Amino acid sequence: MYQHEILTNISSLQATAQIATIIMPCIAIVAAIYAGVQYHYGRRKSKISQSCDLAKYYADHIVWRVGLLSSGLININHVDAIKSKNAIRLTEKEAKDLISNHKITPSKKTALLSIDVNIAFQHCMQNPRFSEALNLPDQVAVTVEEGTDKKVAERTLNSVVAKMLAQKTEYFLLMLLNDLEWFSMNFERGIADEKAVYQSLHKGFLSTIQELYFFISFKNDSGPADKYFTNIMGLYNKWKAREDKKKLKAEKKYKKHEDAGVTRGTKV
Repeated sequence: MYQHEILTNISSLQATAQIATIIMPCIAIVAAIYAGVQYHYGRRKSKISQSCDLAKYYADHIVWRVGLLSSGLININHVDAIKSKNAIRLTEKEAKDLISNHKITPSKKTALLSIDVNIAFQHCMQNPRFSEALNLPDQVAVTVEEGTDKKVAERTLNSVVAKMLAQKTEYFLLMLLNDLEWFSMNFERGIADEKAVYQSLHKGFLSTIQELYFFISFKNDSGPADKYFTNIMGLYNKWKAREDKKKLKAEKKYKKHEDAGVTRGTKV
């Protein structure tokens, strides 16, 4: 009798063990899926949080510098030609082809990259933030201060001051591009979610890169191995393609509604 009970208990234990052998892998799979979902959710949340921080950085540190470009600080007459391109490579060869194909004037590299020092000087007088960012030497700072006191925005700058102001302004633009490259890198490398900020920032970003196109492209004159600002190029092309696709979709939708309205209007 006792032997029978022992055998029964052993059979029950074996059955339990078999059930556990089947259930445990299922539990492990469910736990792994749950952990994966939690990880994905947490990572997604982290990316969105990072995107919000980048959007704030863009608003606080980039927008005011970008606003100076359209004031005549650099030549931006080529913007329409850049807008017509589906994608850009930001190379010197591409820039030269663009100049030739679109008859862009001025066509000389030096003229396209030249900085209007008189405009830069006016900004120094009117915008303390710009003047501070340039970190002007004393001799230039005094000239700016005198110009402000006498309100002579149109004064002719001497060659030393003009050269120094041009160099400092070019460095200012390079630092702007470095910040834009870092901003773009976060999205291109998957650290942040570019879709979270696309609607708010894409128009300003695309416009800025179009305005700085020649300034960037003529820096890339050493071939693809030493190419600068590749993350800017990647994010620009991604957002430009999305914008063009949305525009085309909106135009098709508008045309469809317009055609439908015409059809209803012609019915007898």
